[in-house]
Amino acid sequence: MSRNTYCSPSLVLDNKEIEDGFTASIDMRGNSTITTCKITVNGNDLKDYKLFNKEVKIYMNLGSIDSVPIFRGYIKTVSPSVGKVGLSCLDARTFIHGGDSLKVTLSDSSNYDGYTLTQFLTKWIKDKVNIGKTYIGTDMIRETDPPLSMFAMRSENADVYDIVRKGVVQARREEDIIPQSYEIVMVDDGNKSNICFLKEKSLKAPPSLRLGYDDGLVNVSYKKEPLPNYAIVGEARYEIGNKPNGPIALKSKYLPNLSDYSESPANVAQSVLSELERQRVYNAKKINIETSKGHYVAIGDTVFLDVDDPDIRGVHKVTSKKLAIGSSKMNVNLTLNKRIETLDDIF
Repeated sequence: MSRNTYCSPSLVLDNKEIEDGFTASIDMRGNSTITTCKITVNGNDLKDYKLFNKEVKIYMNLGSIDSVPIFRGYIKTVSPSVGKVGLSCLDARTFIHGGDSLKVTLSDSSNYDGYTLTQFLTKWIKDKVNIGKTYIGTDMIRETDPPLSMFAMRSENADVYDIVRKGVVQARREEDIIPQSYEIVMVDDGNKSNICFLKEKSLKAPPSLRLGYDDGLVNVSYKKEPLPNYAIVGEARYEIGNKPNGPIALKSKYLPNLSDYSESPANVAQSVLSELERQRVYNAKKINIETSKGHYVAIGDTVFLDVDDPDIRGVHKVTSKKLAIGSSKMNVNLTLNKRIETLDDIF
């Protein structure tokens, strides 16, 4: 977009604002996946600089000057070409995930027994990551409900973020018919990006954004998919509801491990049925929308679609978000409802 008083995005590299023109694509995939950002800076002024792991901030400045960046991350690759330089960046979780991060071994002699998962992550970031500079803030991190214990957790040369991500999905109250799960997000306070465990918001809460074709909505597309109605765990089959589309098996990372229920096998049924019910509530549709509003909407926020189509009119949850900055249109692409099931390998 042309730089004007309405929208004047800015790029700050290593605390210095870049005066050259730039375009950027920000991909917030949700589901605890690290946010990626691809930037193209016009000119060749940056090609001789040492840019690897330098901090990058992008401000939208939509209608006014922002104090909090829409993206804060670190440069992982630099690609010079004629008349421009390409930068590929990841958010601060790159320091606890992937090939460039320190690994952890949890053994009988070296472990974090007595710590919760939150305490382990906080201590690791403080002792191993934030050395000389705060790369990942911990001011906003809170315990999950219920808290998750590190007791008896063992691994060798493991990825810290993988340990935490896999642990967080287990923070689900057994008594909840439709458990509200957590995902890991980064929340910027203007000085640093803080890692947080975000609990799913209720669809009954007031929506963060209301969209209609006369109020920001540009395009909507969605696909109806048959919902899973049974799951097989071990040698047992668990079913829910009727089968108008025939039997559809549930494939989910949330299905229980039988070894975890060796002392209470009857609880497996409740866990499986709860996950089937959760799929029916939250994963009925994958809705893709393009909008000229909602630039600052966050993963996990709710959106009310004010449209005539009864299949999608109502409140939906933001599960991923893409921003294209520097084009002739400053539109936003949001994915609603459907959860991505895997942590993509983005390295």
